[in-house]
Formats: sequence, structure tokens, C-alpha cells
Amino acid sequence: MAWTQARQTFIDARLRNPQSLPAPVSLPERVVGSDETVYEYLICTEKASYFPVLVVTNRGIVYTEYKTIRGWRVAEHVPAQAVAGAAYEKRWITGRIHVYQHDGGGFSVKTRLGEENVEWAMHLVDLMNRLSTAR
Repeated sequence: MAWTQARQTFIDARLRNPQSLPAPVSLPERVVGSDETVYEYLICTEKASYFPVLVVTNRGIVYTEYKTIRGWRVAEHVPAQAVAGAAYEKRWITGRIHVYQHDGGGFSVKTRLGEENVEWAMHLVDLMNRLSTAR
């Protein structure tokens, strides 16, 4: 079986990702188009009932969650042309990435504060800011 562009680029991103928990290889087929290029992903703060991942692709930013019964589902999606930027905020016990849209919308995700997680989160914020200016 031939790998899709999304799966191959996701595996490449997985090899670069310093976070201790790798995201499952099946993720791209569930949340992005097969011809999309996955730039990077961030494993967000895990909750009791789901496993959240933020994915940056050539077509936009996807926040997805894996729930035990339902599997992968897209919780938030911002197309590349609608991305106005991103910011990282360090809080007391977690960090947050804020994704902004041109129409004033957007969303925030929680991240862990371990050193590799903070550096990787800042890398993704920089990548999302470059995505917003690449139009």
C-alpha cells in the first residue's frame, strides 16, 4: 500500500518531534487531506478522556482529539488563508498556544511545561506565524 503525502510528511514530522509521547501514525488519515503536507505537530495537555494534538499543515491548523469511543475528531480548524498569527503564553502549571483568525475568531490549547514541550511549542508558534504571512 502506497503512503499518502499526509502520512509520509507526518512520519517525517514525528521523527523531528522531541516530545516524549509520539502521536499515532493513523492520525493523518483521520484529520487532514491525503494530499496535505504536515509540517509539525504538538501533543497538547492530555485530559482524562481524550488525547489532543495540534497539527500544522500547508493548508492550515488543525486541533484534533482522540476520544476512546469516537476515535479522532477535528475540534478546531483554521484554514491557512484565515490564520492571523499565534502566540505562546506561559501559565502557572501549563502553557497555552493561542491561534488567531482574521475574522477575530480562533482558539487556545493547553501545553505541558517541560523544557522540550516549551521549546517545541514556541517552534510551532513561529511556524504558524510564518504560515499567516505566507499568503
